[in-house]
Amino acid sequence: MQPQKILFVIGLKLSKYALSFIFFYLMVIFYNPNTIGTVQFAIALVAIFSFIFNLGFDVAHLKLYPEEEDKAACIGTLLTFKSFLILISLIFYFWLLNFMNLDFFLTVILIIFILDQIIKELTVLCQIF
Repeated sequence: MQPQKILFVIGLKLSKYALSFIFFYLMVIFYNPNTIGTVQFAIALVAIFSFIFNLGFDVAHLKLYPEEEDKAACIGTLLTFKSFLILISLIFYFWLLNFMNLDFFLTVILIIFILDQIIKELTVLCQIF
C-alpha cells in the first residue's frame, strides 16, 4: 500500500509540473507580454491570499495521527477543517472578484488558479494519510 501511495503522490507532482511547464511555454510562444503580465497578476493575487487555504492544520494532524487510536476521527476532523477553509477562501475570492472591475479573460484565469490552489490543498491530504 505504501509504494502505491508514494507513486501516486510522485505522479501527481510530476504531472502538475509538466502541465505547468507546457502551459507557460505555450503562453510565451503564442501570447504577447501584456497577456503574460495578466497571468502573472492572477498568480500573484491568488498567492497573496493563499495562506487562508493552509493555516497549519496539516502539520498538527500529522503529529496527532500516529498518537490517536481512532484514525477515522482524525482524518474526518482534518477534512472538516480543510473543507471549511476552502469554503471560506472561495467566498472571500468571489467577494473580492465582485468588487474588482476585471475583464472576462482575467476573471477566468483567476478562477483557474483558485481551482489549482484547491486541488493543491486536497493533494496535501493524500500525502498526509
